[in-house]
Amino acid sequence: MLASQEDLFGCDTLVATATGTADRSVIFAKNSDRLPDECQHLRVYPSRDWQKGATLRCQYVSLPQVRHTYRVLGSQPFWLWGFEHGVNERGVAIGNEAIWTTAPRQRVGLLGMDLIRLGLERGGTAREALDVMTALLEKHGQGGSPRHNDPKAACYDSSFILADPGEAWVLETSGRSWAARRIQGVYSISNRPCLGSDFDLASAALRGRKELDFARDLGDYTKYPQTSGQSRCKRSRQLLQDRAGHIGVADMMTMLSDHGGASDAKKPGAFGPTLCAHPGTGQTAASMVAHLHKDGIIAWCSFVTPCIGIFLPFFVDASVPEVLAQGAATFTAASPWWRVKRLLDHAAESWGELFPRLRAHWQDWQQALLREAAKYHKESCDHKSIWVSRNVTKWLTEIAALERAFSQSR
Repeated sequence: MLASQEDLFGCDTLVATATGTADRSVIFAKNSDRLPDECQHLRVYPSRDWQKGATLRCQYVSLPQVRHTYRVLGSQPFWLWGFEHGVNERGVAIGNEAIWTTAPRQRVGLLGMDLIRLGLERGGTAREALDVMTALLEKHGQGGSPRHNDPKAACYDSSFILADPGEAWVLETSGRSWAARRIQGVYSISNRPCLGSDFDLASAALRGRKELDFARDLGDYTKYPQTSGQSRCKRSRQLLQDRAGHIGVADMMTMLSDHGGASDAKKPGAFGPTLCAHPGTGQTAASMVAHLHKDGIIAWCSFVTPCIGIFLPFFVDASVPEVLAQGAATFTAASPWWRVKRLLDHAAESWGELFPRLRAHWQDWQQALLREAAKYHKESCDHKSIWVSRNVTKWLTEIAALERAFSQSR
């Protein structure tokens, strides 16, 4: 029972800073693993100036609004105010993981997903976003159900990676306490505290504790062994180290699609917890690889498990087709997310035959998109929006073709 509960929230976030990438940029990557029926929307929220005294309603908590919020692109579970991961107009990208610590559970507070969106809307750099998030965390704490199908579910704590074109940070929380460290080279987090005593910043309560090791002293490994997070983190760090100094966007896509070295013919569930999670207790619901380059920002987004799909390019300053914000807790043909989910379910019926077909279907187009993307860094918003819309239209056409092919083969 404990293992299934911790596997239910199985996310992985990876980052490579300038010394870890081939082009000296920063590359952020995140797999968001949620309930198998939890559709995620891809949305853009515009920048905005707010009147003095304005308030903001997050998922469970109301806050004073700031005078200006940045434009943000985020992956948003259909029922939540906050994001699983996202990027803002200044090139700040943030993603979070569920972790379990010894801090008392708070009935109402901020969710980790609230903190991501708040950090993106209010932080012009990764460090600014970190300061925003930790101040709000100390004041309001973490609380409220993180599950759309269980309003009484206990909230977990969160760890985060925050990145911008110049640097990256890891932030780990325990109730209202927190610790953070600036990242050099490559790093990853999963569903288990990672920071030891080597943090650069911390809340006052933790700064006063001598010889504190965050993971050792604050992690709750009795109620929540967090073994899945430990094994996935070990795997992601191995993959990052193997390519350190040469990492590109395509490498991060491959890492998010990783099945732990298992052969393509081996069915999901037969190879244990992996970065690319398949239906069981949870499932990868959406993925992002954010290329944080000084010449421009591209967010590559995949829907449902990345191993059976394609990463499409999006831009914070361009529009996102409204069709990508369709869908809720049950299948609807109007939702691209649900249509891809159905393809995954069909593939699971005959994995050895259908998975290779799905993976091969997208390969040539994925490589073409990666080649084309370089010329769009400095294009106008209108040209970017046209390219994004054209790609989404083609993607929907390809999904329909796969649906017909799968229907005929059953």
